[in-house]
Amino acid sequence: RHALHAKTNNEANNPESAARAAYERTLLTLASERHMPTLAVCAGMQRLNAMRGGGILQHIPDLLGDDHHEQNKQGMPPFCPVVPVDIDKNSALGTIAGTTPTIYTPSYPPLPGTVGVNENSFHHQAIDPDRVGYGLRVTAFSDSYVNPQGQLRRLPEAIEPDPQGPLAGWPMVAVQWHPEFAASRVSTNLIATMVDKSAQHAQSHPRDTSHDLVGAMAANIVSAGKQSKLPATTSQSHVQDIIAARAQASAPLQRS
Repeated sequence: RHALHAKTNNEANNPESAARAAYERTLLTLASERHMPTLAVCAGMQRLNAMRGGGILQHIPDLLGDDHHEQNKQGMPPFCPVVPVDIDKNSALGTIAGTTPTIYTPSYPPLPGTVGVNENSFHHQAIDPDRVGYGLRVTAFSDSYVNPQGQLRRLPEAIEPDPQGPLAGWPMVAVQWHPEFAASRVSTNLIATMVDKSAQHAQSHPRDTSHDLVGAMAANIVSAGKQSKLPATTSQSHVQDIIAARAQASAPLQRS
């Protein structure tokens, strides 16, 4: 993310992170171009925002006064919800949350026009709400804080394409929490919804053989490895893993 946003810690200092960054940039770029259903999680949400020219808050405990967004430091399991989140009803995520029974424990009700849910949290960085990436909009918030200009802001917890922007029509939802741990029914329904959308997309869009997606990802990993002095054996190992998955991915989609 540093290469796209100078105020972000330089992940290029970590060779494996550099390889992952190249891999994810390729995935997100091609998915957005092809309008493939996409679920971005935690750092994936931050990377997408940075790719679109957005900003990253470097260390949110400095803004909030504590580290309750890093429940792993408190020894709390990932399936335990710790952060109240307000989700915009007029969003794809809000549509899912609006039909899902939730438990919302704060002493204050959800804000007007939102659905309240409690979620898990494992991050110390966050999207800067004053620098949201081009073509994106924030669709969920959590804690309030005061920015350097003395203005009250809330931490973004989800982003989606702006329906009036250049990414309109891309079925993408990005969340700061980890829905795979099922801390709420909203998370499990979010994953189920995106799986269904992906299956429908695969069935309605014949496989495009004009562009070697796997090859492009492998080439980016090798390139990132060279730029960050990643040992050749390590980058080649990543490539071999991808190539090995190619055969499995080429099989027709099976629905159970």
